[in-house]
Amino acid sequence: MTGNCHAARSVYRSTLYEASATSGPGPASLGSQVHAAAVNGDRSALVKLITGLTLGTARTSLSGRLMYCVLADRLDCAEILLKAGASVNKTDHSQRTALHLAAQKVQASINTQT
Repeated sequence: MTGNCHAARSVYRSTLYEASATSGPGPASLGSQVHAAAVNGDRSALVKLITGLTLGTARTSLSGRLMYCVLADRLDCAEILLKAGASVNKTDHSQRTALHLAAQKVQASINTQT
């Protein structure tokens, strides 16, 4: 396996760790349900879950999920989260945004093709 594959997995794992450390307690919290719908590409469930959120709640609880959508190549769900108010400026513990993660994925893909 190349170093780029390891780097891509490391990005994914570090983002997973950060989200799991900040997720709320309780069974099937709204954040967990939104996360599962977003990463699994369940657009209809995602829309239903975020419909009742206030804009402030949407920005704080959806922004981290945007990063997961990018990492899971669920760009259709990322678009839904953006339209619902997810912040594109939210950063992970390494100060990376969803755009940074997308660029890293593209670069890793380019490097494995050459």
